[in-house]
Amino acid sequence: MYFIKSKEELEEFGRFFDDKFYIAGAGNYGGKLGLYFNSKNISWIGYVDVREQGSLHGKEICSYEGIKYREYERVLISSIGYAQDICDMLIKNGVEKNKIVCLECNEIIINILLDTRFYPRFEDKVKKIKNIHKGKRGFVIGNGPSLDLSDLEKLKNEITFASNSIYGMYNY
Repeated sequence: MYFIKSKEELEEFGRFFDDKFYIAGAGNYGGKLGLYFNSKNISWIGYVDVREQGSLHGKEICSYEGIKYREYERVLISSIGYAQDICDMLIKNGVEKNKIVCLECNEIIINILLDTRFYPRFEDKVKKIKNIHKGKRGFVIGNGPSLDLSDLEKLKNEITFASNSIYGMYNY
């Protein structure tokens, strides 16, 4: 297995294996990688995922079992947290270990998300809120499985920043 260490190395990988690789994982990170490659005019074959059919960003989603019937040079794993599980599933379905490529760290995805050329509207949104709470107390909410609404009620009148789909805790 080969590890990609930077956004620049990821782009080099994409250009070298242009139209010869799959992205393993059609979730959030895999989707962002697909959009990134599209924005750089790098061709890739499609996604490998537990979903057995469908498409995302104009690319076919192939099942893990179906990968054994496809032609490709590499499979790029999009998830850091599930990389070993995905790698095991790929190997189980006939992908050679030397054809599996992984991102070494989440910073690569973060750098893609922060690339203002890739998400030009993101920069405008950040500029609008920059320093609006300067000098005031604020809380960063790291929501996980143990977080519940009673925890959030304690922060009702505070300045808060949250991530990871926190909106899912509320009924609209």
